[in-house]
Amino acid sequence: MNQEVVRIDRIVRRMRGGSQSRLIHGHDGHFYVATFRGNPQGDRTLINEWIATKLLRNLDLSAPPLVFLAYDPSFLGESVSFTIGDREIPIEPGLHLGSLCPVDPEEQAIYDFLPPKLLEKTVNLKDFAGMLVADTFLDQVDRRQAIFVRTRSRQGLAFRALFIDHGMALGGSAWELKGFKSDYSYFDRLVYSTPHVRSQCDRILKTVESLTARDLFHMAAGIPEKWFDTGDYDVFANLCASLNHRKNEVHRLVSNQLDSFDLECSMRSNVHAFSSEPLACQPLGISGEALQTVRPES
Repeated sequence: MNQEVVRIDRIVRRMRGGSQSRLIHGHDGHFYVATFRGNPQGDRTLINEWIATKLLRNLDLSAPPLVFLAYDPSFLGESVSFTIGDREIPIEPGLHLGSLCPVDPEEQAIYDFLPPKLLEKTVNLKDFAGMLVADTFLDQVDRRQAIFVRTRSRQGLAFRALFIDHGMALGGSAWELKGFKSDYSYFDRLVYSTPHVRSQCDRILKTVESLTARDLFHMAAGIPEKWFDTGDYDVFANLCASLNHRKNEVHRLVSNQLDSFDLECSMRSNVHAFSSEPLACQPLGISGEALQTVRPES
């Protein structure tokens, strides 16, 4: 994983979500989604993002690269704060977490989701099967989220999915694995109706099942010490041990979920399984002459 430090040289706008992330521009010319230490969901969400992204990239699943972001309000000439109730809490200078925007948000659109007609044009649709395994293993508390960007293809219009927002992996900021949910899927289960979905799950499962508690603990290598509170290293070590036991149940639950998806898709197949209905894709940003990538909170 890229451990480059990028200086924040411009705050663009606030993002949606409980962590109150910001879209920022870095000194390297790229845009990032910044998740800051001290955010309302806790510093463990930064660690969760790091661990989950490192695992996904090791599994060859599509996730934006991460960097450390250096925030210095004296350099920016402005300070940034969290809003908690009626209080404004300034963000502390130092190293924070940045997720690279896959395209220039001032030039290209990023989409929250695609309708079935366009979803089938996603070149890495099989990665959704792998994400089902990863989210089941990591106990992703939130619903699976993905973004889509246009990509080059010999077949014409095509998209690539990237998996984002892993702050609520590892049972969330509590770091407690409370058992298995019945559903760790993406909201449109048609992504699991592609050929070879079970073989893709099996491939990812083999890698997950080969992980040890030591492997999982070492994924935290490189994380700034300040992101860990007092006692967090011990709690994280226990969490890794729990994950090591959890992996033995992942195959069964993933298989159960796929069985339920097969039944659901067969019931929907006469309705719009990858239908040709002329639905419009949903841009993540504000529409206009030039599509913006990020939609400010209302």
